[in-house]
Amino acid sequence: MQTKQDIQAAIHKAVTDVQATIEPISDSQFFEPLDNGKWSVAETLQHLYLVIRGLNRLLPGPREVFEQWGKAEQPSRSFDVVKHTYQAGSLKPRVAPEQVTPRAADLDTDRQTLTERFVSAHQALATNLDGWSEEELDTYQVPHLVLGKMTVREILYFTILHLYHHLEPTQARLTKPAS
Repeated sequence: MQTKQDIQAAIHKAVTDVQATIEPISDSQFFEPLDNGKWSVAETLQHLYLVIRGLNRLLPGPREVFEQWGKAEQPSRSFDVVKHTYQAGSLKPRVAPEQVTPRAADLDTDRQTLTERFVSAHQALATNLDGWSEEELDTYQVPHLVLGKMTVREILYFTILHLYHHLEPTQARLTKPAS
């Protein structure tokens, strides 16, 4: 099991990896859709922001809010088990739920604003964990739009995996030889 500090460090590393990947790309590469109709980098950053926006509202609040989803009846799954479950689910073609799909109005801004929104939201997520004990991370659960109820620890594992899931198409595009 990873500790809260491990999870916070992994979130920071994932955000740094995203920043390092997108920093050298041009503005046109940032805003144009990837190959095969995949979202642009701008759309992806907005999606990643939207995905954790709800967590950032929940985590600093009272624990009683989490009781609407019940308490976990078994220990949190490991990072590797969550990864396997997520990857198995990712094999099915899927469209992001509307509430986490970037809208044109969200993207009507500049690159720096989109990037800062993404970075600051993920920094806030890591900071919001400061008020959580290891036991609470394994006790309280939240609903995931696709994977069902997950403990807070598991949803944090998912968040890290999700960042890399969306980073891969951008990395692949940037390393693909020009045709």
